[in-house]
Amino acid sequence: MTSHNETPQKKGSHMRSLLSLSAASILALALAGITPASAHHSDAMYDTTKVLKMHGTVRKFEWTNPHIHLYFMVDGEKPNVQPVLWVLEAGSPGSQTRRGWDKRILNPGDKVTIAISPLRDGRHSGLLKDIFDTNGKPLEHRSRSDTEKPGLN
Repeated sequence: MTSHNETPQKKGSHMRSLLSLSAASILALALAGITPASAHHSDAMYDTTKVLKMHGTVRKFEWTNPHIHLYFMVDGEKPNVQPVLWVLEAGSPGSQTRRGWDKRILNPGDKVTIAISPLRDGRHSGLLKDIFDTNGKPLEHRSRSDTEKPGLN
C-alpha cells in the first residue's frame, strides 16, 4: 500500500520493481514449458490398469532414442492361429542402461515372455512392464511408470 507522502521517484521505483517481478514471473513460466520433461509423452495411451502376459519370439530390438522398441511375434495360443507382431515401447537407452540393460540383452530369435500395459485402442502395441527369459527369470528391466506400479515378477 502506498502512502500519500511518497514522492514521484519512490512511486516510479515501486512500479519498476513490480514490472520487473511480473516480467520475471512471465519469463519463468515460459521457460518452464521448455524443460526436457515436456518433450516426453504421457502414458495415457496405455491402459495401465491391465497387464497382459504373452509368449513370443524377438523379431527386432531397437536401441534408439528417445525410446527402445521391441518387435516380437506373439505365439498363436490356439491351433491354426497365426503369430501376431507386437511392437513395445520401453524407456530410453540411458534409463535402461542404468537398469542393467545394454543393446545386446535381446537378439532376434530369443524366446521371451513379456508383461505389458496394452494400448487403449486395441492395436498390437504396449508399454513394456517386464521381460522373462525361457527359464522364467526376469530380465532386469523396468519401464518409466514402474516407480508407481510394479510390473509382474
